[in-house]
Amino acid sequence: PMAVPMRLLSFPLPLELPRRLAARHAAAITAAMAPFASAQPAAPRHPAIPGEERPLRIGYLSADFRCHAMGGLLHGLFAQHDRRRCVPIGYMLAASRDRFTRSVARGCERLRDVSQLGSEALAELIRDEGIDVLVDLMGYTHQGRPSVLALRPAPLQLLYLGYPGSSGAPFIDGLVADAWLIPPELEHGYSE
Repeated sequence: PMAVPMRLLSFPLPLELPRRLAARHAAAITAAMAPFASAQPAAPRHPAIPGEERPLRIGYLSADFRCHAMGGLLHGLFAQHDRRRCVPIGYMLAASRDRFTRSVARGCERLRDVSQLGSEALAELIRDEGIDVLVDLMGYTHQGRPSVLALRPAPLQLLYLGYPGSSGAPFIDGLVADAWLIPPELEHGYSE
């Protein structure tokens, strides 16, 4: 069921149809997580302490920090962050140990294997670590965990690269893309 919205993107359909299906998918996730969301405190806002200046904490959530197409595209990204301005922290949804994983680990402040944590515990960890921006690199793909984002562990939550369609989710604030991936005339097909 998680990959249904992704499969729909393979067909030449009007963009509104996959967006509406994704919105229904997101509504089901939101409803399933609602009992847990009320028990979760609101995500802290940056800076954590009034007057404190600190780099932005950016959390990256993925099962593909490994020998995978996404791992090949992303493994060098984390080392490129300007650590005076932002600190990358990786959350591995699948336990893996290969050359791409080691490259991600070298580039991140921390790379955590969270594959054994449930969505509620992972959301609590992300919130406790003061993540300012949470970037979901999976979307509605195999091993993706949008249920974590439905619990709103970070003040700003984005979708990037791993899922090329709209999430249709109220818990995703934006989608990182350029005019090549999403030409301006097709922006109406995205809820973000």
